Amino acid sequence: MPHTIFDLDQLASAPVLDQLAEGIIVADVKGAIRYVNNAARDMHGVADLHVEPEDYADRYHLFTVEGDPHPYEDLALARAVRGEKVFDAPWIIRRPDGTEIWAVGSAKPLLGEAGEQIGAVLTIRDVTETMRARNDLRESEETVRAFFETAGVYTAVIDVEEDDFKLVMGNQRMATAFGLETLCGQSGRAIVGDEFSEWIMQGFRRAQESAEPTIVEYPWKTDGVRRWFVATITPMRNSAKRVFLASLDITSRKEMERDLETALQAKDALLHEVNHRVKNSLQIITSLLKLQERMGDDVLAGHLREARSRVETV
Repeated sequence: MPHTIFDLDQLASAPVLDQLAEGIIVADVKGAIRYVNNAARDMHGVADLHVEPEDYADRYHLFTVEGDPHPYEDLALARAVRGEKVFDAPWIIRRPDGTEIWAVGSAKPLLGEAGEQIGAVLTIRDVTETMRARNDLRESEETVRAFFETAGVYTAVIDVEEDDFKLVMGNQRMATAFGLETLCGQSGRAIVGDEFSEWIMQGFRRAQESAEPTIVEYPWKTDGVRRWFVATITPMRNSAKRVFLASLDITSRKEMERDLETALQAKDALLHEVNHRVKNSLQIITSLLKLQERMGDDVLAGHLREARSRVETV
């Protein structure tokens, strides 16, 4: 039920209201402001009385949370004057000195002794520090998310359970690799299968046991293509089971390594064939020189033996 007050003048003059940390504004049955306590005065930088509802926003510098001039009919106090009860409505106050206050307020009609409405009361809380901290946190989260969404890295936050792991959250690139729209607590074992789950959980456990980032390489099939990744698994602080996984696609590097190994094998085979053919050719030469030794005189045979010896050395 609306709050019952028998004497509006008595409420507006109660000294205890000036001791409250919350702002208090009291309006009469027509909406004209009759009382503003010290806390409300400090929040707004003004404490004008006899202000009508249509002038609330202009005189007290009230704006929506989007930064637009606040429609007076949507203000909590104006709605309470019309008989509504309003809880935790947010708005922004731009004080005359240029500073801004984030405010949250609740408003109720005030009833007289006979149950008739005699006014309305608004209570206001200054939540500027809370909103700034929340905005800073949101901006920080958005910055981090934007980095991981635009970087060529597959990232995920994972909870390692006893015999499974949960995909808590991650960027879109990682979700797509798992064939999901988003990572939101799905069972890793159900998605990747038992065999691969056991293999990857060994990497998770090694990272948890060492309490240091652990690097592993693993194959993965994404977009129907088998690819290779290198992952850094980092245990997260203040959590016994949560790890952060950052993977990089190294398929191109693996393909280069494979091509290089193939080229080295081909080179070895070619060298072996060349050596074999050269050896055969030299053996033919030594055989011809030996044959000529038998047919010539001693001087010529000596020269031929020397030549044959040198060829055999080669």
